[in-house]
Amino acid sequence: MTTLPAAVARGFLNDTLQATTNSRRPWIGLGTDLGEGKGCCLFAGTWNADIYPPLKAHAHPADVYCAKNRMSGLWSPEQPLWKALKAEEKNTILFTGVNTDQCVLGTFVDGYNAGFNCVMVDDCCGTTTEGGKEITFYNIAVSSLLQFLGGGATLMSIDFVWVYH
Repeated sequence: MTTLPAAVARGFLNDTLQATTNSRRPWIGLGTDLGEGKGCCLFAGTWNADIYPPLKAHAHPADVYCAKNRMSGLWSPEQPLWKALKAEEKNTILFTGVNTDQCVLGTFVDGYNAGFNCVMVDDCCGTTTEGGKEITFYNIAVSSLLQFLGGGATLMSIDFVWVYH
């Protein structure tokens, strides 16, 4: 927490900045105690920052795990995901996950700006923001961010890289 920029640290203060006596809070700040022994919201090493269990069941010991500490996993060349992709000479990234309109989109945009071929996989994305997924896909489709695998290009194999909070 002490090394986070102020804008990122603010995400951990939502409960303080937007205090309420309502038992049903419409927001939960990062790091908020979720109560009932559920731990803190999206803290590395907690169950709610882990890979979705049915997906994790298909993980292999050789898979690469890349933690991130921002909305984007590619905000800097020093990030584990960036280093892993460069080390393995990977140029195309398939994007999936939650939340499509936040973390997934942030990493997608940073990957695109860094020169990676970025492909968002519709069937494997979701968000709790009403209309967020559709707006995200629309914005990608009508902007220069849209990437195609065309001209007979195929993905010969997919190597898994897990990104988690």
